[in-house]
Amino acid sequence: MKFLTRRTNEWLIVIGLFLLVSMAMGYIIGTYVKSPMSWNNLFSPVSTQLFLSHGYQNAIALFAGDALDPIPIQTYFITFIGVVIYLILGPWLLYHGFISSRKNEEYKKPWQWYVGAIICIGSMSILPTTSVTMIVMGNTAISADKSRETDKLREEAFDVGFKLAQEKVKQMSDFSLTSFEKTYPKEQNLEIQFDEVVKDSLYRIITKSGKSDLSVQVDVQPYEEDFLLIRN
Repeated sequence: MKFLTRRTNEWLIVIGLFLLVSMAMGYIIGTYVKSPMSWNNLFSPVSTQLFLSHGYQNAIALFAGDALDPIPIQTYFITFIGVVIYLILGPWLLYHGFISSRKNEEYKKPWQWYVGAIICIGSMSILPTTSVTMIVMGNTAISADKSRETDKLREEAFDVGFKLAQEKVKQMSDFSLTSFEKTYPKEQNLEIQFDEVVKDSLYRIITKSGKSDLSVQVDVQPYEEDFLLIRN
């Protein structure tokens, strides 16, 4: 019973120290360090969040049509050190401390065991967090690319619809949809489908992406106050 009580106390001490260290690091990081790309992430068990942060920034840049920034060398270094500490150093210290404790009669754990146990507890969050991070990064980039492509289709649909309404009002009965379609300049990687609905002088334009199945439809009624109606 005494043996089990001592073992229980050892793990309670480890858990208590882990909570204290976590709260202290959280306070220091939140109070004194403001940059998400700072060296404070060096001892974070989820330093891969740096990649997620960088992924968000690139997703915004991709949506805005700006150039993407490469991942800094500092980010790779911080992540590498985190892997060494939590997946190599921690287990080694825990094992070394356990072996050392077997060499004394009371099986008392040395400081290496406590440090290794604290690191190993912290490392438990690495695998699930990293998996979620990679999934979120991939989904964010895909979503940003899709949104940017859709906005481009909407912009093109609005431009061609406005131009069509303008030409229809200007030319009246002489307006030819076929001639307009042939003369209107199309952007690369975009397809434009023109349809004429005789009733109420309605024209329907559909812009399609040449890279995906995205499309946007705009109905044009040149003689109405709201002469453009964009769908999708």
